[in-house]
Amino acid sequence: MRTKNALLNLMTGLIPQLILGLLGLFKIKLFIQQLGIEYNGLIQLFAQLFAYFNLVESSIEASVKFRLFKLLVLKEAQAINRILKGAKIFFNRVAYSVVLISIGMSFKLDLFIKNSPFQTTQIQILFLLYVINTVIPYFFIGDRVLLSSDQKLYRINTIYNVSLIIRTLTEIAYLMMGKDIYVFVTISIGFTLVSNLILKWVVHREYRWYQTRHALADFSFKDDMKHLIPQKIMDVVAKNTDLIIISAFLGIRFTSIYGIYNYILGFVSQSVNQVGSALYSVVGNFNASESLSKIKALFDEYLFMTIFLANLLCIPIFFTINGFIRLWVGEAMLIDTQTVILFIIILYYTIIVMPIGTFISVNGLFKDVKISTGLEMGLNVSLSILLVQWIGIKGVLVGTIISILLSSFMYSPYVLYKKLFKSSLKDYFKKFVLSLGISAVLILIISQLPIPTLYTSFFEWFLIGVGVFAMNLTLLVFLSSLLFRTELNMVLRRFKLSSRKVVS
Repeated sequence: MRTKNALLNLMTGLIPQLILGLLGLFKIKLFIQQLGIEYNGLIQLFAQLFAYFNLVESSIEASVKFRLFKLLVLKEAQAINRILKGAKIFFNRVAYSVVLISIGMSFKLDLFIKNSPFQTTQIQILFLLYVINTVIPYFFIGDRVLLSSDQKLYRINTIYNVSLIIRTLTEIAYLMMGKDIYVFVTISIGFTLVSNLILKWVVHREYRWYQTRHALADFSFKDDMKHLIPQKIMDVVAKNTDLIIISAFLGIRFTSIYGIYNYILGFVSQSVNQVGSALYSVVGNFNASESLSKIKALFDEYLFMTIFLANLLCIPIFFTINGFIRLWVGEAMLIDTQTVILFIIILYYTIIVMPIGTFISVNGLFKDVKISTGLEMGLNVSLSILLVQWIGIKGVLVGTIISILLSSFMYSPYVLYKKLFKSSLKDYFKKFVLSLGISAVLILIISQLPIPTLYTSFFEWFLIGVGVFAMNLTLLVFLSSLLFRTELNMVLRRFKLSSRKVVS
């Protein structure tokens, strides 16, 4: 049942993600054509600023889920209602606080934009509309957390992703007819409200016992939050300062260029994260009911999957991304090969460390990783500000990579292996080194192929890309069968069994 739920979670997340990614490519190009590169850069900046608001949401969700996993296994309905009542009360307070803070921030947003081409009122109104869109989901926290903790993320994925696809199609249709940025954002607000109302109706229809109105509020999850929120704040600052620094020091046009590449690589990262999201509640349920040896075996499978995915995706992207960008938005938006390499390194690392983050979260090891997150935050911000003035966008990416290597890269695995697995880190870093070895071999071999950099059409780019991907996949399977034979067989066996269950 766990594997079946994981596959359902994955399919309902990944397939719509791919559809949304393709629609997004067309929407961004149309957006730039209709509203301009400056507005695109401004939207990218807002997206990074809103990451700071969302950190509280993700912190509460993680804390509540940690408390719910065992209660759902034991079917303790009253205890679940009490925790969700506390979460709702707390989240409503957070939502109102976010609105008040945002109103104050809206008067000083021009500080984040060098040589701003916009009037202060324009930026302020647009920002506040985005705030409304951000806080709406805060009022539906209980419904969302209950479903995802009960291994039914696929229900949430279906509702939200169908809404997102219809919303994106509506936005594209509007951009083909109109050029009002405020109407464009208002469309998003409407769809966010409707999708959350539908989710609420579905949850209350399925869980008849889910009634928080007369329940006594249980705020025990706040014990985890006092460690998790500082850790989340530092993590968000460490990973969401690049666009802000680029905007403040280089200007909104460079923000748009960075955002173009970040969209492509972010789309890949988010697609892979669907695997993590699909497995999160499954890992949590597994962790609450299985032995340590089985938990460690599941981690090893998960780690192999991410190593495979990192090499499967990052190598072809490195060889083909600039050709795609040139066709998509034009020569003026291109960056050099060295900068592409830095983007790819960050994507590669982001994929491989997914199992570490998942297992730390479901085991409530929030307090233990605060040190490394704080170090990463401090290094990233200071190095990025220093280097952006010297080597531009490249400096921001170098700052991010150095901060990762000197902090979470070493410390987070140490915490997991010491606190949970009670074993040496040697096995983990051995696998990481083997993964890098595979990457080096793949790059060396594929770089010998006559891969063009200029394409006359997307069809030509697609054919070349498929060829590179197929060559990379063939080599990767061969190398994985040599270096990760046990893990590869375990994953293949699990997928075969789960596929039969899903079909039956």
